[in-house]
Amino acid sequence: MTAQIQQKKFYFEALKFYYLNIILHYQLDQVKNDIKNMKIKCEEFNKKKRRKNSEIIKPHACQHCQKTYATYAAKYKHIKIKHRE
Repeated sequence: MTAQIQQKKFYFEALKFYYLNIILHYQLDQVKNDIKNMKIKCEEFNKKKRRKNSEIIKPHACQHCQKTYATYAAKYKHIKIKHRE
């Protein structure tokens, strides 16, 4: 009689651990998904947005070819490389 009771206790204990294991796996999957979503949001947040070429104001024009540049240094470098005499 006591052997049967011990077997039932063992069986119920095994079932308890089985269901707890299933619950833990489910929770682990949820945490993994949360981490993945946080990484995606973090990457999007840290991404630098570039301006389009048409949005940049370019007041510096080359005297030789009328190409425009946003900074004097960029224009100077262009003249030095392209229009070397």
